[in-house]
Amino acid sequence: NKLGIQVVPYVGTYTIGEAIDIVSDKLLSNWGGFEAEGLVGIPVGDFKTRMGERVIVKIKAVDFK
Repeated sequence: NKLGIQVVPYVGTYTIGEAIDIVSDKLLSNWGGFEAEGLVGIPVGDFKTRMGERVIVKIKAVDFK
């Protein structure tokens, strides 16, 4: 906020299956009347990969075209 940079909006808490359904049904962007690029998901728990990096899931709209 101090830098004046917009943050990614919080959309909700969903399972991966629910998030896939939302993105595949053409999720609209909060910044206009166009389709969002997708969703980025972070697990509720503190999950890490074997290399110690946090787990992040990206569901992209382009994958459903």
